[in-house]
Amino acid sequence: MSYTKRLDLSVVLINYKTPHLLYDCINSIYKETTKIDFEIIVVDNNKDDGCENTLINNFPKVRYIDMGYNSGFARANNRGIKESKGEYILLLNDDTIILNRAIEKSLAFFKQEEDKKNNIGLLTCKFLNPDGSLQISANDSYLGIMDYIKPNPIYIYFTRKNNYQCNKWEQLVKNHEHVHEAKWLTGAFLLFNSKLAQDNIVFLDEDFLIYTEDMEISLRLKKLGFKTIYFPGAEIIHINSASYSAQRKSGQLIISKWLYILKTKGYIIYFLVILINYFNVFCDNVLFLKNKIFGKISELDTESLKGRRFLIRLLNKYSMKIFFSYRRKPSGSKHFLKYIP
Repeated sequence: MSYTKRLDLSVVLINYKTPHLLYDCINSIYKETTKIDFEIIVVDNNKDDGCENTLINNFPKVRYIDMGYNSGFARANNRGIKESKGEYILLLNDDTIILNRAIEKSLAFFKQEEDKKNNIGLLTCKFLNPDGSLQISANDSYLGIMDYIKPNPIYIYFTRKNNYQCNKWEQLVKNHEHVHEAKWLTGAFLLFNSKLAQDNIVFLDEDFLIYTEDMEISLRLKKLGFKTIYFPGAEIIHINSASYSAQRKSGQLIISKWLYILKTKGYIIYFLVILINYFNVFCDNVLFLKNKIFGKISELDTESLKGRRFLIRLLNKYSMKIFFSYRRKPSGSKHFLKYIP
């Protein structure tokens, strides 16, 4: 990372098979960001999709970095952070559209919080779906063992009259109406001071290919005394367009969550989570057999059966691999946890 003359901001974007989204995102950045000095760094995880030519022909000022392979979300962002020249750094998904000077507003608010000595670490803004509806970007709880107990049919049966989940969702939506400190921030828009990078604090854990690394870095900063702040005064559209197939995304999300549990909750909770997954599959299979005996098999039951078989394959293949191959602390290893169907 260069420490000579500082720009106000470095915006780091990752491309993987989505150059059309990248084009629209960069256009929106330049259109809505005119009052600060900034640079855009594009880190390319898939050189063969024409991303470099798109940038040369349309955005010659954008800095381009070719990773040479699919290095994953965390590793590519870390490379962008290391190459950045800005006093502040924004990790931004390429499937976003900047609205109404959102970057400038977010940066101004971040600086105000620093002036107040509020020890702000990360900041995100309001996310909107393409239809204008709210998309959750500030989360009020970390992934834990209860997230694996709740899908069990026995738990569902005894809590079916409880409106807790509905009330929790309504409260989460209400929270997005005002500034607040969240548990963890969605990684599609993460703003921070580059000093955290200079001190090797804010780098993402490279054991994760993609998914849950935003939860892990939020928790890690919390433990160091930094705040993760949600700011609704700036808005972006997050298309949430996956560059993976639905099955690959599902598989990667599942094993990334397991890895997060191991790294943050420890070995005992990790093994409990794996056992609960097996037990949930067993209970669902018993329920499926009951419905089959009574001739009540629906299309939903059939799809659920496919999902359970898929989960069992992941459990058998990855649960022990995660335990023996990945450390609980952030890794600097040359490999990462990758699901390939």
